[in-house]
Amino acid sequence: MVTSSKQPHQEIKKGVKNKIRKSQKLQERKDNGNEHQKDQSRDRKKGTKSKTRNVHYPVGVDHFSTLELGGYAFIDRTLYLKDVFASGFNHFLILRPRRSGKSLFLQMIESFVGIQNYLGKYKNVDFSSYEIGIRRKELLERQELLCEEEEVELLDLQKTWGYRSQHPTIYLSLYVPDPPSSDGGAADFIELIKQRISAIAEKYRAIIDRKALPKVLRRALRMLSNLRTDFPWHTGLYRLSEILAEYYGRKAVVLIDEYDSSLHFTLKGGMHSKVRSFLMNLLSLALKDNVHVEKSVVMGTTRFLKNGEFAPVFGFSEEELI
Repeated sequence: MVTSSKQPHQEIKKGVKNKIRKSQKLQERKDNGNEHQKDQSRDRKKGTKSKTRNVHYPVGVDHFSTLELGGYAFIDRTLYLKDVFASGFNHFLILRPRRSGKSLFLQMIESFVGIQNYLGKYKNVDFSSYEIGIRRKELLERQELLCEEEEVELLDLQKTWGYRSQHPTIYLSLYVPDPPSSDGGAADFIELIKQRISAIAEKYRAIIDRKALPKVLRRALRMLSNLRTDFPWHTGLYRLSEILAEYYGRKAVVLIDEYDSSLHFTLKGGMHSKVRSFLMNLLSLALKDNVHVEKSVVMGTTRFLKNGEFAPVFGFSEEELI
């Protein structure tokens, strides 16, 4: 009977305390909001900008390395490099929606593993100041105190770091604004892809000692870089990977962006037969059982989201908003 008589009184006390806490929180939020407004007005009077106004967003930025050079704000996804290079898999097909950071991820891979002489000073990035470098350094400094899970993580990071600036890269975008559907459009598309492959070959040709290559590969590199019409272009990526692996002594990393942008599905039919034949031969020869390729990552576009190992790489969560 005693406990039952005290219980309503205790509940009333709790209710009063909760109301007091709520009012205190509301007042704190109001005070914080007023202070923020005062800071903003003070900044305007001084001619300075608040922290949120100093953020530079990478609108129209064309390469991952530009983020660092331009001081842009972005979400560091470099730790996911170990999911590519410490993985037992050699080939990855990743499908994500548009504007979710697919090209940026491929460019990050290129900047990480690419030959520095090929990338040039504007695409070389100091990854020691990124998440992957910071985490690796942290684990190395307390290596003797690591738990089993951290030991595995460090092994993966060390294996990934071993790829740093060690492999020739072939970055090819298959993006076209308008998917080819006519005979003329198909011919233009194929010619455009040839030009892009030729540009990669020409860039490598300018920095390597061609005399170090066997005569057959030297001739192939010349034909590729000169955009020769008598070259079998469906073998272009395969031949280029063979040349690079021979010269550098390390297998190439192949990065294909928007491989499915040329797909043109209509009610009457699908992709143009010439485009389909060219891409099928080009990509299958380059990626299937190619002994000259270390890793390949192929990006495609889809409207449908599917959670997976790389799902957190693309886009951003609510917690990551500024």
